[in-house]
Amino acid sequence: MGTRAQEVSKMAITLEEQDKAILELKSNTGNTSNRIDQLAELISGLTLQQNRLIQQLQIGESKSTSHLSSGSDVGYYSATARIAKLEFPRFGREGVKDWLYRCEQFFEVDKFDDEFKLKLVVIHLEGKAL
Repeated sequence: MGTRAQEVSKMAITLEEQDKAILELKSNTGNTSNRIDQLAELISGLTLQQNRLIQQLQIGESKSTSHLSSGSDVGYYSATARIAKLEFPRFGREGVKDWLYRCEQFFEVDKFDDEFKLKLVVIHLEGKAL
């Protein structure tokens, strides 16, 4: 019977060790669950921030576009910065049809309102064309 008692004692010790392991696993699971919840909150906050930034960028883009169409100076500078390599054709006195064609091509690059087009044309007149 001594061996039977030893086996029961070993089984009891094994069960206690398994109970401890189960408790530790439950604790780890709880910690992991808390961390997942924290990460979910963090991701939610970051998503909200990202959406706000996207909206601000879209608002900024629409404002810069409206500056272009309203003919404001800010729009002029942002438009010319984008097309800095494209020069507006100058006009002296000769070749009116060719010059008008080049102007039309220039205005096709960006859609400007008529008031801005007029200002741009006047700036680029030279000599007796003024």
